[in-house]
Amino acid sequence: MKANRVIQIELQVPSRTWQQMTDARIEAARLWNRMVKLHLWFRKRSKKWPTQSQFEKHFARKFRLHSQTIQALIAKFFANIETTRVNRANGEKHARYPYKKKNYFNPIWKGQHIKVENSYIILPMGIDPHSRKRQLGICIRLPKDLPEGKIVQAELAFGKLLLTIQNQVEVTKPANEKIATSDLGSIHLSVVTDGQDSLAVVGRGLRSINQGKAKALAEISQLQSRCQKHSKRWTKLQKAKYKILNKSENQTKDLLHKAANELVDFCKEKEVSKLV
Repeated sequence: MKANRVIQIELQVPSRTWQQMTDARIEAARLWNRMVKLHLWFRKRSKKWPTQSQFEKHFARKFRLHSQTIQALIAKFFANIETTRVNRANGEKHARYPYKKKNYFNPIWKGQHIKVENSYIILPMGIDPHSRKRQLGICIRLPKDLPEGKIVQAELAFGKLLLTIQNQVEVTKPANEKIATSDLGSIHLSVVTDGQDSLAVVGRGLRSINQGKAKALAEISQLQSRCQKHSKRWTKLQKAKYKILNKSENQTKDLLHKAANELVDFCKEKEVSKLV
């Protein structure tokens, strides 16, 4: 029996393509901010919220992004709106619709519009609405040890490319299906049990990372408040802030990856075939 397996990998991008990536992320943020502003306008006037297809028609060819990238960002925005609406209906009154202004936002490309040629991945860009000329796509070299499969999504982050790869693997259905359950939380990242034995993965490390990040960012923000915005000193502190955020993100991913491995090892040891 075959099943689809999805792999997410992270590729560091050479600095020569950073400017192109930054321009794309700024343009994606410009689209996101427009959607946030438009959503607030409709809410204040109690008007009927437009459909996703109406949004796609409204924003078509108005940004320096590929048409499918614009549609992917609109779909993500509508998903956020729907999630907040459901949470509020379930009594979570603190749930907020998207409201923060973004300076950068990760653009997304779907698989059918991603080209792979001669060990390079090419992310197409749209037509510049001002010059009416098609922009050059973002070209990034792929590593030789890239997992086999089809690239179904690409996302540009700060200095890196996030790829989602899908392939098919052979799986065997176990004769006796044994089920375990897991409860996720913050004090304990997960508590998993098969009904007889249990395992608790402590979340102290993740809380430590978040507290350290918050403290470091607060110190930098205090120093920046004494500087003129966009001055050399302010810019240097801003780069230090991004470095802290990037390091914290990497530490969090590493910790969660290790926690997931602990759960998988527990399930293997107890011969669990399904985790709920």
